[in-house]
Parts: sequence; structure tokens; C-alpha cells
Amino acid sequence: MQIIGKICGTTHSGEFLVKVEKLPSFHQKVHDRRKNEVGKVVYIFGSVSFPYALVRPFRKKDLLQMMGKEIYMR
Repeated sequence: MQIIGKICGTTHSGEFLVKVEKLPSFHQKVHDRRKNEVGKVVYIFGSVSFPYALVRPFRKKDLLQMMGKEIYMR
């Protein structure tokens, strides 16, 4: 598994804001460190040097538990 980045916030509509280390593709499924599917990438924005991604979680109850954690892609 490759690291995508670290979750640094949430949006009002319930997505994760991720500071990207390795650029994922759109609709890429993302996983936590235990290889559980967490959500999928719905939007990538920001500068080329410092991109961010929005990840829509599969379950809304994961929002607070995932803050500050790293997410991965296969």
C-alpha cells in the first residue's frame, strides 16, 4: 500500500480534507492503515506543489475517528 497523505480536516458536507503526499486518481478507493476501505477521492485541488484531496467517507461516523490519521491506496 502507498500513502496518499494525512487527514487535516473535514468539510461541512462531511468529506475529509487530505494534504496529499502521493497524488491519487479520481474515484480511487482509500484505506486506513489496517487495510479497511474508508472512502473514495472525489476532488483534487490546490497548487501542483501542495495538492489537497477531498475524500468522501463510506460511513459518516468515521469523521472524528480519522482526524490526523494517514490514508493509503493500493
